[in-house]
Amino acid sequence: MLEVFQEATKALRDEPVGRLATFDLLYDGIAASIRGDMQTTIKMAERLLENELTLRILKALFLLKWVREFKATPRNVAILLIDRPEIDIREHEKAVGEALALLESQSYLQRNGEVYEFLTDTEKDIEVEIKSTEIDESQVTDLLGKVLFADVLRDPKIRYEGNGQDYTYARKLDDQLIGREADVAINIVTTDHYHHADSVTLAMHNVGKAELLAVLPPDTRLVGQARLFLKTQRYVQQNSGNGDATRHAILDQRSQQNSQRRSEMQTLAADLLRAAPLYLNGSRLY
Repeated sequence: MLEVFQEATKALRDEPVGRLATFDLLYDGIAASIRGDMQTTIKMAERLLENELTLRILKALFLLKWVREFKATPRNVAILLIDRPEIDIREHEKAVGEALALLESQSYLQRNGEVYEFLTDTEKDIEVEIKSTEIDESQVTDLLGKVLFADVLRDPKIRYEGNGQDYTYARKLDDQLIGREADVAINIVTTDHYHHADSVTLAMHNVGKAELLAVLPPDTRLVGQARLFLKTQRYVQQNSGNGDATRHAILDQRSQQNSQRRSEMQTLAADLLRAAPLYLNGSRLY
């Protein structure tokens, strides 16, 4: 450990006084002691990634992969990479968040809720295969319908306070009917809707309908998590009997994480619905 700290200090010898040793510098100090096969991803990233911050994040999360006590949230990762006291924290956290999203999209990292995890070579291969798994878009609609209506809204009826009567309502997602038609409806618009960003058009199409329109905020995570849940579920089912012990262990872990992802989708859906603008007959209610 003394040697690792010494190497990190040497790396800063030409920097001005006040420069801080960030956590990723410890990787360079310990790299000589790491098995070659464990460094493949980092070495590949050094050749392919042009953004220095993404490489620094990879090195830090590699060192922390087996430290379960540390939660690699965007904020915690940003703290590890603060290199000077006068840094603009808000801009720094924004840059780290964008870099984490890029690394996840390229399957260097896996995201579970707000926590990111470094992927080994085998895990990276499996993650790429999961993301390439084909699913039917009708399955996405069905899953989102269950999460939003069954898990979050729950009650299949609306009570009219004027007469105290309960009325069954039709459930719609992005204008598509889910289940049976009814005299009144609730239509939830997700980021997948063609006019999601055009509130004027959405309100205009709502005129003259006995339909409550709820427009979810411009957050693509819910739809993205739904697709990833279905892809992971299908991939695990198709490959559970294939491969060696290492792959079996990874698939078991992915299956457990998928169960957690389903719960997180419910929480996220509730938060998005709570913040969703509501329209009735073309007028905004909330």
